Amino acid sequence: MPTAGGAVDVVVRVSDRARRLLLRVARDGSGPVVVVPPGLKRDRVAAFVISQAEWLQGRLAALPARVPFVAGQVIPVGGEPVSLVQGGLRGRAIVRDGAQLIVSGDPGLMSRKVTRWLMAQAADTILPQRNAFADRLNRPVDRIRIADPRSRWGSCSSRGTMTFSWRLILAPPSVLTSVVAHECAHLVEMNHSPRFWAVVATLWPTYPADDAWLKQHGAALFHYG
Repeated sequence: MPTAGGAVDVVVRVSDRARRLLLRVARDGSGPVVVVPPGLKRDRVAAFVISQAEWLQGRLAALPARVPFVAGQVIPVGGEPVSLVQGGLRGRAIVRDGAQLIVSGDPGLMSRKVTRWLMAQAADTILPQRNAFADRLNRPVDRIRIADPRSRWGSCSSRGTMTFSWRLILAPPSVLTSVVAHECAHLVEMNHSPRFWAVVATLWPTYPADDAWLKQHGAALFHYG
């Protein structure tokens, strides 16, 4: 679609659950999506999208710039700034040295290697916390999965399998732990009832402040990598 800032590609997604047209901009900056109820004519969808051009331009302009994982870039790890440094061209090691992350090997592979390192750090941090919370609740758990979901920071299945965003390792430690506590509380209450929030408060009393941090700063975490 045309905007004052130039042409913008809009993905059209038909949803059986949609009751009205809805234009969304993903927090990871991957592009706008218009959600369409089944059977709606294309010309009506097009007219709706065009009518939202000014809003869309403003929303896209407000998104933070992407931060690639390249040498010289600074990224947060555990909420603290860390500089990416190119190491030797031989070897594949990644070494954390204080406020530096030294990445050896092919510079063209730095982004992939840093992402994998961050995912491993997330797993190593989350797994023992998940196990400790589950023990406190006396509930069985299954495996954890570290992924890059776009709509939620974590999830918990009825079998106790949990999925977490690797981007939580970028946030302050208490924020990551709050999300782990939230998902573990679903082992007791598979809902968001007052009973559920009481379990979360028992596991991690500072969750309101950590949730507030995610609401304010979480979208920016999707612009790394």
